[in-house]
Amino acid sequence: MLWQVRTLLEDRPGAMAALAVSCGDRAVNILGLQIFPAADGRVVDELVLHTPGGWTAEDVEDMVTHAGGGAPTVFPCSAHALEDLPVRYVRAAQVVTERPDLLEDQLCRLLDATPAGDPYEAGALRLDDPYGPEVALVRPAVAFSDTELGRATELRRVAAVALGLDRDPVLAPVGVPETGTADVSAEPLLRAGSVADARAVMAMHARCSAESVYRRYHAPVPHVSSRLARAVLDPQGGTSMVVTVGAEVVALGMFAPAAGGTRGATAELGLLVEDRWHHRGLGSRLLRALALEAADRGFETLTCSVQPDNQAVLPLLRRSGLRVHASHADGVTEYAIPVAKLSTRTQVRPRRGNRPSMGEVTAPLADLLHQRRELREVYPPADFIDQAVRGGA
Repeated sequence: MLWQVRTLLEDRPGAMAALAVSCGDRAVNILGLQIFPAADGRVVDELVLHTPGGWTAEDVEDMVTHAGGGAPTVFPCSAHALEDLPVRYVRAAQVVTERPDLLEDQLCRLLDATPAGDPYEAGALRLDDPYGPEVALVRPAVAFSDTELGRATELRRVAAVALGLDRDPVLAPVGVPETGTADVSAEPLLRAGSVADARAVMAMHARCSAESVYRRYHAPVPHVSSRLARAVLDPQGGTSMVVTVGAEVVALGMFAPAAGGTRGATAELGLLVEDRWHHRGLGSRLLRALALEAADRGFETLTCSVQPDNQAVLPLLRRSGLRVHASHADGVTEYAIPVAKLSTRTQVRPRRGNRPSMGEVTAPLADLLHQRRELREVYPPADFIDQAVRGGA
């Protein structure tokens, strides 16, 4: 009997060996194996197993679970599952070239998925930008990996060419102006972000220069789908904030728990400000607000990784009035921002008469120190004063 199995394993030496030993002890033959990275630091192992007669799906699931596999899914399959995967994708591309309307059907076969009844269902694989047919797929238990998402995206591009929907990879999606219409003299509004801002965030990315987007994501991003926009607006375990002018989002910031870090200790930060709104203090406003929110949520440190030649980040960090520690590794500069003592939920020290406590004047003083030109020119003394005001924070 042939079975196709998907399971989550820890990404460490010996994890797969334990499963292989368990199969060998039970006379189960591993005929096929693929490994995909998962979003939580583990890996998705996809196996084709041949078991002795009489085995059930429950027997296979129990074996995988006892060998350390998490969330296993098991279903019977045929010898078709043993076909070389690149060959299967090439065949699917041939089908989609002739029949682009069969894209979703081909992806369902390749990914063992089904069409999503609700496109916004949690865990759904959704491709809905203007560059190809809309696709939304779901499958039980094991989430789609980034590798599978990349393969689905490439096959979708084949369908887009066949349908005449392909375009040069420019930043502006259909219907989005290259420049914003918001009045640059208007007062920007800082507020919490939500998935309802997805379209406005897509439009903001489209108006940003390729360099600004590259600096934010460390990779060329020719267009931003609503799936990615929702992901940055509602990050798992984190939050987002936006700066709006009228109906337009002109800046976006977010943080989410750092992968592989101690739970609740460190969060990774991301900021993007639309080009024509640079040098207006929006980035530092976002950063201060996100730092306070992270502290209130129990995080101790915010981190961000930037390219070493990114000259805009350090001045932004200084203008925010926050302390920063820099380190360099693997060709990137990482800034760590301690935020634990910023929490508004911590006890405020007693006041002396009607005078505010020192902790309550930190943010205005930091603004004074780092936003006044004459004080920025003597930054080290200003930083010393800031440190003294914070009580060594």
